[in-house]
Amino acid sequence: MAPQNILDLPPEIQLSILEWLMEPRNYPNGSKTCLSTCASVCKRWQLIVEQRTFRHLILHPSDIEAFARLARSYRRGYIKHILLKIPIEDAEIFRDEALTDDENTVIFTQTVRHLWEVLSTWRDYRITVELGIVSSFEVRMHDDYENIRRAYSRFLEQGFYEAALPDPHLEHLKHFENPPTDPSWLDFWNFQKWRFLGTTPLEFGYGRLLDREDQDAPHIPKAEVITRLLIRRRYFRNISAKALSQIFNATPCIEAIHLERWCYGRRRHDRKWDMHSALTGHELPHSLKQFSFYEEFSTMYHRQPGKMRIPRSNRKLLKGLLETMRHLEHLSVSLAIDARGFFSPNPQLDWMFLKTIALTSDILVSRSSAKVNELLESAAKAAKKMPKLEILEIWYCKTGEAGIFQYEKSDSFYLSKQIEEAWHEVFAEPELGRYELGVKVLNLVPEDFASFESVFSYLKLKKHILHDVSWTQV
Repeated sequence: MAPQNILDLPPEIQLSILEWLMEPRNYPNGSKTCLSTCASVCKRWQLIVEQRTFRHLILHPSDIEAFARLARSYRRGYIKHILLKIPIEDAEIFRDEALTDDENTVIFTQTVRHLWEVLSTWRDYRITVELGIVSSFEVRMHDDYENIRRAYSRFLEQGFYEAALPDPHLEHLKHFENPPTDPSWLDFWNFQKWRFLGTTPLEFGYGRLLDREDQDAPHIPKAEVITRLLIRRRYFRNISAKALSQIFNATPCIEAIHLERWCYGRRRHDRKWDMHSALTGHELPHSLKQFSFYEEFSTMYHRQPGKMRIPRSNRKLLKGLLETMRHLEHLSVSLAIDARGFFSPNPQLDWMFLKTIALTSDILVSRSSAKVNELLESAAKAAKKMPKLEILEIWYCKTGEAGIFQYEKSDSFYLSKQIEEAWHEVFAEPELGRYELGVKVLNLVPEDFASFESVFSYLKLKKHILHDVSWTQV
């Protein structure tokens, strides 16, 4: 006799039915309704639905109170990733800019502090927290803002291919590549352009809007459950180096930090951010194993005449890295510093725990074998002080040109004998065991490199350099 109730079916068939019902593509417009209905069938189904629902969360400031109430102890283990979307306002006219900055400072401070307060009471869990700053200018610009959110939700649930969609915000940036031909529109064009990337990085504080004695030193509670911090290239607005330092200090058990930052494309603002960038390394806990930092200035927007010098090397960030990150296992810094500065002779420089490192240098596309060999020799000497090194990657790409050097501990550019000998010395270290050096030269076709995305398939440390979704958008 056929079962009268779905619960009369064997458990494995019930599970198959539930998995099909929870698949978003089967209910594109009503998946939330479907999930709540499924959860009401029985306790077992409720458990499975909650495991799926709580795994990846996208929170706005108004959601945090409900999140604290619903994330009871038995549900906390389900939570793996929280994207905290922080809305900020844009000044409508020039004279409103200072007031708007104060308002945004308060919003940013209260939102981050509120989530950290909730998470500070949790123990024995491991959560990725992603910060996304969304301006009102962006939201008003496009009607499909909600579709972008859904696409990223699908990525979190189902993997890389689900989120490989063009981002209209990045497409909109192309409008600011060239100024208008009508001079009467120039001031308005500049103002709109500045609103897109912003002019002031977000800080912690209470501004002049709240009368508080501690307004210069807001306290961010320590949240031990945060083990990974992520900021993707999708979000244009900057968080100041000082605020990032305070966030790092409030995550004492952090193991991985992945930052993708947009340069302003204006000398004064980029120099100001660079000036304090060494602070990003000052509050890093010793639990940190992976640090990734990517600076975006490869768009046509950034290459307008009169903009910042490209490429450049942020010496203060480099100094912070060399002084405070020697306990890392994985390091990736792209476009913010040049590999030449990192590998420059330093008798005190040793990285006893480093397993992988990815850096950039425009020397690789300089067409000078002598300069390239000089860089690679410096890298070889530095690698001798990295006894656990498994992969070293130096790369660079611009339109029509790309250069990649890879060293991996495993079985027409000319690599000089001197460089081969320098790398042979790396293998001579007794701690490395018995390995032999092999050299493989791969000729790259210039026509294949129209953008940074073109080098994706060639890089071994691609996941450390950029987030999977970010690679689809460069």
